[in-house]
This record gives sequence, structure tokens and C-alpha cells, in this order.
Amino acid sequence: MLLKFIDAFGYVFTFAIINNFVSKKIKFKNYYYYIFPVIIFSMKVLMGSGRLELLRWGSFALIVSFILNQYKNGWKKSISSKYIRMAFILVPVVLVLFYFATNIIGRETSRTFFQYISTYAGGSIQHFNQYITDSSMVTETHFGAETFPGIYSFFSRLGLTTYSRSVHLEMRQLGVTQGNIYTFFRRPYHDFGLFGMCLMTFLVVFYFSNKYSSFKTKTLNGKTNYSIICYSYLFYWIVLSSIENYSIGIVAISTLFTLILFKLTYVFLFGCKLKNYKLVLRLNC
Repeated sequence: MLLKFIDAFGYVFTFAIINNFVSKKIKFKNYYYYIFPVIIFSMKVLMGSGRLELLRWGSFALIVSFILNQYKNGWKKSISSKYIRMAFILVPVVLVLFYFATNIIGRETSRTFFQYISTYAGGSIQHFNQYITDSSMVTETHFGAETFPGIYSFFSRLGLTTYSRSVHLEMRQLGVTQGNIYTFFRRPYHDFGLFGMCLMTFLVVFYFSNKYSSFKTKTLNGKTNYSIICYSYLFYWIVLSSIENYSIGIVAISTLFTLILFKLTYVFLFGCKLKNYKLVLRLNC
């Protein structure tokens, strides 16, 4: 539970830093109020066994920056060179931290930086191709078993079903490495076929595009800020769709719990005072 609160504070304070930097409503010397929770969260991310959280955090920061800049500069304007430069700086920094985090969490690798990143970036695509070529290793027949293992596990704990399964898929060999990541598309393809995979992809893209369009008609206020936090957090479903099976992490009870924590954290920290629709830190409301 404590780790969940650290996550919530980390993401909300990351949003607050970006929000106030873009709006320029707070002097730089006052940013130390925001830095400490983000440092704690970054330590938790770097020391955790799953470094993909680092990519999710980077994706969150990038999407928040883009949306808030659009609010500031106008939705009809094209992406500015400033934002493009920010993306070119942020992406390499996240990738370098991702690589060197192997030493921080106690893992060793003999691969170079480019070999390591290319394995993560392209290995899942190759594994999905292996599955399409030969699916004889898979014997799962329960409806939606690969796509919704978290829901099955939740119902099992409630005693509503006797079936449960691991979220992990079978391992496959790829050169000198092994892996069990098959991109976003493997699970719905296995469970629902080609049409089901295309339908699920359409629904995911439709949700995010429709939600993005809705921001253009909304005023930037406390409610919209929370929506931006949730949207940017969930957007890693799109960003990392080619290198992770993130449907199992999104379509789960834990996701709802995380979004509720975001709401509670946001209201606790910023709900008591809004100035010109920009965040003003108030720890003692």
C-alpha cells in the first residue's frame, strides 16, 4: 500500500512540476516543495525489478508536457520546435537510465547499450512473429484467459470461479536470449482471433483519440488537471504497445485503485486552492 501511495505522489508531483513550469506561475526557487516526493519516487523506480516503470514515467511526463503546452499556446498551432527538442532530450535520457538501471537493481549484462535497447525494442515483435508461425506451445482455451488474467484472479479470490492463471506467457528462444513478451497484439489475437484483435485495437485507439479531442473543448481547471493525469498515465498502453503486454496491466482492478489514489492525492495536495486554474501547492489545507 505504501508503494502505491509513493507512485501516486510521484506522478501527481511530476504533473505539478510540469504544470507550474509551463504556466510560469511559481518562481524556480520554490520548486523544492515538489522535488522531494519525485526524488523518492525515482529511487523506487530505479531500484525496482521492473524498469519499464521508468519508460511509463517518461511517457507520462512527455504527454503531460504536450497537452499543457497545447493549452498554453493554442490547439490550432502545430508542435513547436521547443517541444520537439524536449522530446529528443527526454527519450535518450530515459533510455540511458533504463540501460544503467540494470546495475542498480543487481543485474548484469554483457551486451552493449545499442544491443540491449534493440533487444527490448524489437524482441517482442520477433516473439509475436514466432507465435504466429508456431502456436503449438499454447494450450489455453478459457475465454479471454490471456487478455484478462487479473480479472480471473480477482474473481477467483472472491470465490466466483475456480480458474486462475499466471499473467506470464511461455518463454521462447531468440538468438542468445529468451523472452515471453509478445507486444500488445498477442493476447487479444490468441483469445479472440484476428477480428477480435483488430476490434480491441480500434477501441483502445478510439478511446484515447476521443479523450484527447475532448481536452480541446475543456477549460484548464482542477477537474481537467485530474483527467490529464489519468490520460497521460494510461497512455503508456499506446507508447509501449510494441514492447510490452500492457493490456494485462490496464484491464485490471489495480488500475481503478491507482486512479482513485491519484484523485485522493490530487485533492489532498491541490484541491483546497486553485489560482487562475493553475496548481498552487498547499500541503496544509
